[in-house]
Amino acid sequence: MTLSDKDYQKKLDVQIAYWDKLKNEIQKVRSRENGTADLVDMSETYFQMADETVAAVKVSHANRQLEQKTYIDLHTGLPNKSKCEELFHNVEFIKTPTACIVFDMNNLKRVNDSLGHSIGDQLILNFARLLRNSIPAKHFVGRYGGDEFMTVIYDATR
Repeated sequence: MTLSDKDYQKKLDVQIAYWDKLKNEIQKVRSRENGTADLVDMSETYFQMADETVAAVKVSHANRQLEQKTYIDLHTGLPNKSKCEELFHNVEFIKTPTACIVFDMNNLKRVNDSLGHSIGDQLILNFARLLRNSIPAKHFVGRYGGDEFMTVIYDATR
C-alpha cells in the first residue's frame, strides 16, 4: 500500500535502510565475519521504528476519515455545505463559463409531518441519487442544506 503522507514515507524509508543494516549484521554474525553489533538492541530499534511507521499510517487514515466527515454529508454521500462554501470561496474554480443551479425540495416539512421523518429522509436520499446520476461526474453536486442541493456545471453554454 502506498500512502502520500510525507511523515509515513519518511519513516518507511528510514526503516527500510535500517532493515538492510540489520540484515547485514545478522549475516555477519551467522557467517562469523566479526558481526560486532548487538543484534538484540538493533532488533529493538527496528521494531520501535516499525511501531512509529504503523502509528503514522494510523494517523494518516484517521486524517482521511476526519476530512471525509468534514466535507461529506453522511446521509447522502454528497459533498456537504462546508464543501459547497469552500468551492465558492475558491476563485480558481471559475476559469470558464460556469453555471450554478440550486435545487430546493418544496414541501419536505409536509412530508415529514404527515408521513414521518424516515420517509422524508428517503426522499432526500432518492433525490440526491437522482441528481448525482443525472449530472456527469466531471461536474459538482452537493447538499447545501436540509432540503437544498446545488450543482456546478463547468464549461457551460447557453
